[in-house]
Amino acid sequence: MEEQKILFKSLKMRTGEIVLTGIRQVFDDNNQPVCYELFHPYTLELIPQKEDYLSEDLTQTNFTVNYIRWFPTTKDPSFKIPFDAIVAIGNPDDELLKTYIDKFGTLFEGVTFENQNNTGEKND
Repeated sequence: MEEQKILFKSLKMRTGEIVLTGIRQVFDDNNQPVCYELFHPYTLELIPQKEDYLSEDLTQTNFTVNYIRWFPTTKDPSFKIPFDAIVAIGNPDDELLKTYIDKFGTLFEGVTFENQNNTGEKND
């Protein structure tokens, strides 16, 4: 079986956390998906900029983003989690992904990624 490549995704966890991570599905010996594996996951803490508190147009809110290790009490680089731990998976905002890769890209040395364009979509 060919090793599945990793994608960068933004996750909404059942706990309410927003996580930016490398992700792939894990398969059993019968090629059935059994869980997700997250690589270097970071929880995003979104802090609205002060002037946006006064705005009624919440679609234009600007945030400061803090990246916090998702499981800070371990040195492990990857974590297997059940499918139902995630309520939504999406493509990360281009600027968030660029910042994530700038900050943590060296952690992914030797990892093979699915070919993605700058929106996180697979290229055919």
